[in-house]
Amino acid sequence: MSDTDLDRECEVFTRMLVGRSPTPYVVGKYTEAHRHLPELTPAHPLDLEILRIARHGPGWCRLADTLAVRVRKTATLRVKLIVMVAILETVPPYFQLLDRPVRGALRTVLALTVRGLTAVMLTLAAAAALTPLLGLARLRRGA
Repeated sequence: MSDTDLDRECEVFTRMLVGRSPTPYVVGKYTEAHRHLPELTPAHPLDLEILRIARHGPGWCRLADTLAVRVRKTATLRVKLIVMVAILETVPPYFQLLDRPVRGALRTVLALTVRGLTAVMLTLAAAAALTPLLGLARLRRGA
């Protein structure tokens, strides 16, 4: 994978996780991680398709991640997102965005309710939108 592809991937993943573009430092660390961690190279054909979908943008990435957690928990996308979170947790201002606490019991309940409903909606959307795409990809490969 070229550095340009990794830059794009880093941009999409960072936007999905924290809603902002990555700094050059974050992009550099993400690219460096790919040179040292063989787990970041897709080994399964399904991983290639999930990553292809995820690279289209933050919304597609969220859908692809939702699908991956249901059909392939060890998907390369999941590993890449974990590495991305690890990088972002060490760099200001991103760590502040990731570690923002919710204050108060009512706000906590509301936040958990919204997250739960979002997870259900994402699961339904991922199943409806991405399952047919993965089926088409298998047909193209002749599997």
